[in-house]
Amino acid sequence: MKVLIDGIEYTPNIPLDGKRPFSDIVKECREKLGVSLDKVAADTGLSKGQLWQLERKDVDPRLSTVKTILRYYGVKFEDIE
Repeated sequence: MKVLIDGIEYTPNIPLDGKRPFSDIVKECREKLGVSLDKVAADTGLSKGQLWQLERKDVDPRLSTVKTILRYYGVKFEDIE
């Protein structure tokens, strides 16, 4: 399965089982990949604190942040509740 975001094709890396809140998806994907918040922050250009807040549901992310994270994990918008 391929995902098209802004005209660029991505292959989903993490299988998800149904729609869930964005914060749950972010944390689950990171844990499944076995990467730290520091690694995700370095790879995406987002701050560790911002990612931590997202996982804790402490913030409503901007669309650009959502797109960046979904691209990183290869997840589709349709998988978000």
